[in-house]
Amino acid sequence: MSALTIEIPDAVHAELKRLAAGKGEPVDKLLAQWTGRMVSQELEMDRIRLEVTTADIEAAKVFLASIPAATPMTNDEIE
Repeated sequence: MSALTIEIPDAVHAELKRLAAGKGEPVDKLLAQWTGRMVSQELEMDRIRLEVTTADIEAAKVFLASIPAATPMTNDEIE
């Protein structure tokens, strides 16, 4: 693993310590978990943006038009 030093406001640091203590985790482990999640989310958003920019809109319209109309299942209605 790599070490990283960051500067954060004292109030944020206090909340991090409180949250970490509540989870029974050290602050550095909690930050590593959160950072990993954020990196994964950003990579996924990059992938989605790429798909959107390269999408074949006409093919999507043809596909959507091929879906038969049906009554929504119980509790699946959009209000």
